[in-house]
Amino acid sequence: MALHSSKQQTTVINLFRLQQEQPVLPLLTILHQMCNHVLMMLRLDTDFFFHGHYGHLLEFAIRFLRGKTELTGSMVWVDAVIQSIQEQCYTKVITDEDQWQDTGTGTPSIPPTIVNNICLNDCSNTGTCVLGECSCNPNTFGPDCSVKSTDKPIVLASYSNNVCDLSKLSCTQIQVYGAKFINSTDLTCHLTEVTVGTNGITNTLATEKVKAIYKSLAHVVCPNPNKKTVTVALSNDGNRPSDQQSIYVAYTSNCYTCTENATTATATCTTNLASSCLIGSVCYVKDTKSPTDPCMACRPSIATDSWSKVTGSGCEDKPPNEDGSEMNAVTIIAVSVTIAGLILIGIIVAGICVYRR
Repeated sequence: MALHSSKQQTTVINLFRLQQEQPVLPLLTILHQMCNHVLMMLRLDTDFFFHGHYGHLLEFAIRFLRGKTELTGSMVWVDAVIQSIQEQCYTKVITDEDQWQDTGTGTPSIPPTIVNNICLNDCSNTGTCVLGECSCNPNTFGPDCSVKSTDKPIVLASYSNNVCDLSKLSCTQIQVYGAKFINSTDLTCHLTEVTVGTNGITNTLATEKVKAIYKSLAHVVCPNPNKKTVTVALSNDGNRPSDQQSIYVAYTSNCYTCTENATTATATCTTNLASSCLIGSVCYVKDTKSPTDPCMACRPSIATDSWSKVTGSGCEDKPPNEDGSEMNAVTIIAVSVTIAGLILIGIIVAGICVYRR
């Protein structure tokens, strides 16, 4: 079987030229060295891969990662793509009968050198390749055992930033995407409450630690039961948060229009007070009655930060105290003066009568 065929060399040269013309990552070198090393080690027919399938696969991977890295500025996609290519490589191997070996039992099998050695990044030299999967050493994690327990997670703001409309959604769970999230009891969300205005974050308040819900090495969920607007960082040990953050804005669309930034952990919010009121930090839709006085309501044309008098429905003509409430101060003074006057008149009349006797 040819190990360095002209077809393979031509494909590799063309792929390297593609990367030189539009450089983004040293990805091609990584992919080629890894796959060529595996194929040479296993003594497979490289013509089968590079000419029939593998060259196109590498070109597609480069184009895919170029788009992702230009959008996010991150290399966290590399491992996933390499693993995907390796899985497809393995699939091609097991479906090529020429690579199978005769075990003497009448049932051919895939050589153990193939099954046990196709692992992502050779398990980063911190694990053992078993049946195509890495069995990592203690305190190392991930599909290639490259994540250490002391590593800080990576948070991708471009994929994690979000705004949540409280009038439509519960807004109690924050989805966070990134890399190097370790499935442990110490995986922690660091939620810092913030206020957001027209120019971004206007105030930073207290930070709260919440246990994260692990989904995968690149995805966690942070509980947000109080529906706060927060910036989000992650830590694997509960103490050392990620250097990157995302932002989560919980807002009410009746009063605000909020938009998250595409790349950084910030957002902007503008008020919609033409059709609502913001009273005591609570948003009320136009014509909403006051919870304590049915004769007061949100009337943006009069005031947007306080309750306004309701007209009609008997509110403006309602006689004082008809509901049995206490008399107001003016009424009390008037009654008191009247009573005092009557008493004084009585005293004067009584005095005159005594005098005439």
